[in-house]
Amino acid sequence: MASHLSVILDLNAHQWTQLSTEELSLANALPHLLVFLHAHIAAAAENTLAVYTAGSEGVTELAYDSLSNDVELPGALDGNKYPPFRRLDVSLTDAIQAAMDRLVDEDEDMNGTVGTSSDPHATSFTSALTRSLCYINRLQSPSSRILLLSVSPDRAQDYVPFMNAIFSAQKLKVPIDTLQLAAHDSVFLQQATYLTGGAYVRLGDESGEGKRGGLLQYLMMCFLPPPALRQVMAVPTMDQVNLRAACFCHKRMTEIGFVCSVCLSIFCSPVPVCTTCKTRFPMKTLQRLTASRMPSATTTPVQSPAPSPAPTPTRSTAPPPAAAAPPGRQTSRGAAYPFRGRGRGGGASHSNGLPNSNSIGQNGSSR
Repeated sequence: MASHLSVILDLNAHQWTQLSTEELSLANALPHLLVFLHAHIAAAAENTLAVYTAGSEGVTELAYDSLSNDVELPGALDGNKYPPFRRLDVSLTDAIQAAMDRLVDEDEDMNGTVGTSSDPHATSFTSALTRSLCYINRLQSPSSRILLLSVSPDRAQDYVPFMNAIFSAQKLKVPIDTLQLAAHDSVFLQQATYLTGGAYVRLGDESGEGKRGGLLQYLMMCFLPPPALRQVMAVPTMDQVNLRAACFCHKRMTEIGFVCSVCLSIFCSPVPVCTTCKTRFPMKTLQRLTASRMPSATTTPVQSPAPSPAPTPTRSTAPPPAAAAPPGRQTSRGAAYPFRGRGRGGGASHSNGLPNSNSIGQNGSSR
């Protein structure tokens, strides 16, 4: 069965520089990635592959397309190497080198500028994810998936378009897998993996003792099998998923927010007018929401006294025994048990005037 794989490679130079100081660099990770891509191509002749590169400025390039034969191989053909493998190696290596050179030129041009709107420490995956979804939709492959190799934190400015891309992947039934090489988790990528039914693996560790040495093993065992085979394999799953959202007003992650009832926009504080759909909210509603956010300083919690222990029943506190009933009268418990003569309530006295066993209480005293 033919399977398509779209790989999105994070080329954030700042984050890769931090990883290179530990135990993994881009130059060391590239051979592992190439072996994994070779295995996908060699698994079936009908398998297709597309590799995209994503940068901090949102620039996305199609580094390799298995359906295109426009790549010019330098030098003579090597009879000992599979031509698609060599075409993939040359295309991906040249694309990464060109992207790194472009980033160096941009850093030199931005040197001395102040107030840049973009975050150089985060990568925008929205453009690459959208292009890969368009490629999959045009390909119409029954078994397609997307793999994101990330080394960057989340970028709150891309929350809305990124979530739209996730919903598109969910509609197309395309699982999104994530391999996080950094020591921190990505909230957006966790949500993308959770909503589309993919696999999320984080190799980095905050203590510095990560699992980056087994990069090839994780790629081959967790992300090489297609979705049809994952039902019979032990694919890693997430124990906890962070489902926090980013507010539309400040583009910050928020745990408790206010949602517009018309367009479902999220705000970290009550606003009189929705910035998305321009809906005006009643003043009483705003006052009520604002009052609910303000902590009450006058009311202090009153601690209830500790409950006193229940008294232990003893024989000294038991009620005195009831007197014997006079002749002609019965000592039955008719108030509680209206049935007389049999059962629990039919307690007629014996001929000697003493109460029978049914009228004896739990503490051993007669009633």
